[in-house]
Amino acid sequence: MNVAVERTSPNEALVTADVTWAEIEKASDKAYRRLAQQYTIPGFRKGHAPRSILEHQIGTRTIYSEALNDVVDDVYRQVIKEHGLTPVAQPIMDAPDFDEGQPFSFTLRIPVQAEITIGDYKALRVPVEPVTVGDDEVQTVIDRMQAEATQWEPVDRPAQVEDQVTVDLKLTVNEKVVNDLKDHEFEIMIERPGIYAGLDDHIVGMREGESAQFTTKIPDDYAHPDYAGQEAHYELAVKAVKQKLVPELDDEFAKERVGLDNMETVREVVQQQLQVRKEIDQASEQRDKVVRALLDVSTVEPHQAQVDAEVDLLLHENEHALEHNGLTLDQYLEITKKSRDDYKADLAPDARDRVRRDIVLNEIADREQVQVSDTELQRWLDENTRVGGRAMRLKSLTSTQRTTVTARVRREKALNLVMGYALAGEAGAGDEMTTDVTGSETEQSVEGSPAAAEAEITES
Repeated sequence: MNVAVERTSPNEALVTADVTWAEIEKASDKAYRRLAQQYTIPGFRKGHAPRSILEHQIGTRTIYSEALNDVVDDVYRQVIKEHGLTPVAQPIMDAPDFDEGQPFSFTLRIPVQAEITIGDYKALRVPVEPVTVGDDEVQTVIDRMQAEATQWEPVDRPAQVEDQVTVDLKLTVNEKVVNDLKDHEFEIMIERPGIYAGLDDHIVGMREGESAQFTTKIPDDYAHPDYAGQEAHYELAVKAVKQKLVPELDDEFAKERVGLDNMETVREVVQQQLQVRKEIDQASEQRDKVVRALLDVSTVEPHQAQVDAEVDLLLHENEHALEHNGLTLDQYLEITKKSRDDYKADLAPDARDRVRRDIVLNEIADREQVQVSDTELQRWLDENTRVGGRAMRLKSLTSTQRTTVTARVRREKALNLVMGYALAGEAGAGDEMTTDVTGSETEQSVEGSPAAAEAEITES
């Protein structure tokens, strides 16, 4: 057999192979013996049917096709091993139709990993700013807690600003009914923007059960040109008036609404929670900065097949995210007035960066001889694949899925090593950032959300 290998580009190898008929016949004998084990031929034990009988049963061409597949697989494996190639996608085969008794030639285009150049990742440094929480931030949270605890109490008096009213409201502009609302609730404002400007002034002073008709002027700068500057005619009936009951921010509020002893403790707990949240956000930002810095000192050119596969994965992830929010991808594309190809083109830059990141981190994991234990794999599954409260189990994964998970965890560990170098000596950084990629709440996966993780595993 004559096999030639040519590197047609940094990330593609062209294999040309010429196979003699004798080599095909030899391969067909092995194919026959294997196929004989798979078929039950009446009158013969499985695996003992003569070749002529099996050929009559399944066809001579089936055996030779199986043999040619074996030849191609053998050539592929031999080339990968002897030339030190790293395939990144399935090869593309080109071959003429097979003629029995004749030599066979074929070519394989193998997408391979181009040469990777990685800078001194141990010398990367990313500064970390101290995380602080201001009193105003704490007060904002407490104010929101107070607003959520606010109640509305019916009152028998004229409506006032900040009251809540329930109304039937019909709005007509230029004899066109713009809105016809029933039992609509809203708070009375001092000044209301938009098409309802001036409405509140007419409601103030009205009681439950009263009705009115009046006219206001829509602001000249209103966004809809057909309504801007026009008169708005209202028919309105007040169904209910309620006053706002805002709880005092005292120790009773702390006990009844928050379950803590006093407001001082509430402020301390809120401050601590905000601190933790900011530290989590900062950790995620630092990881992004380290990844960008790592890519800046690295040279890696992914194959287009890798980018295309990552685009499909991103599309799959985003489709799941849209469905979670009650929207299909087709509906989203219709809203954004984009075709599926347009959307995939938008995803391509991010997909390319993700592929470059994975390649670099895989290389660092190899250089650092990163190992992953079964315990780490299961812990990662527990944290990233929970569906209905249950995580995927390591023993239930296929070999391909296990390989996918292992690669992800190795990349996480490799990034944590780089993080340890980049944040060395910085306030709030250090060994804690590099010890565990699978279980810490402050560790955000470099490869996306749990939904993204499960999507990739499922696709595998």
